[in-house]
Amino acid sequence: MKHILPTLTLMATALSAQSVIADDTTTQNKIAGGDITGSLSLTTDYTFRGITQNDEKPAIIGALTWAHESGLHLDGFAAPVDFNNDSNASMELDGAIGYSHAFSNNLTGDVSIWYYSYPGAEDSFNYNYFEGVSWLQYDFGFVAAKATLAYSPEYSAKSGAALYGEFGLTAPVPMVEGLSLYGSVGRQDIDDNATYGYPNWNNYKLGASYELPSNFTVAADYIDTSLNKNQCADGCESRFVLSVTKAF
Repeated sequence: MKHILPTLTLMATALSAQSVIADDTTTQNKIAGGDITGSLSLTTDYTFRGITQNDEKPAIIGALTWAHESGLHLDGFAAPVDFNNDSNASMELDGAIGYSHAFSNNLTGDVSIWYYSYPGAEDSFNYNYFEGVSWLQYDFGFVAAKATLAYSPEYSAKSGAALYGEFGLTAPVPMVEGLSLYGSVGRQDIDDNATYGYPNWNNYKLGASYELPSNFTVAADYIDTSLNKNQCADGCESRFVLSVTKAF
């Protein structure tokens, strides 16, 4: 609970600010010409590229985005973390600046620079890092394909340059409005695996989501990695993750 409370406080503040904006009929969820959107999720496990970030415990995750019609956007993310060590890390707070563009009705893309931070963590663990993330998505109608590429010149734990690639597919289920199936496969490569603590790995996801009234979505994911027990003592094995998300 001590890891979840800071996130709850942060997102409650964000939700309160959002309510104030929504009540102002002259702004209509706009700040400086940009639209404000966000989400709050309750999940059975917070995972990143297939690996648990919260010691396989439930987590409350929040996100906020400011998006301008020009394509410029600012993003924020908050989640509790527990790396099951003596780092004293209890929260992840991330921020990004990026640019999105629609090349056509079907093809969209984005380039962003993310900063991942872990307030309260011991400096010696060197968890904080920057990463550039880009993606392209093409919607065929019956399925949308998305390719993602991320690069960090100095990855977490000062483990050197790191490259991540992912390809995913999302398809609506015919005749079941609001139901979608999706899957992805990714690959994380890190220069200094010994410093980071894991060898390079693949991660996999298969899932389904269902949209409910009032902007709620429920999802069930099957997550796995190529890491075995000898390479990763805990948090990398196959598991099911359930989540409920409220978008606003």
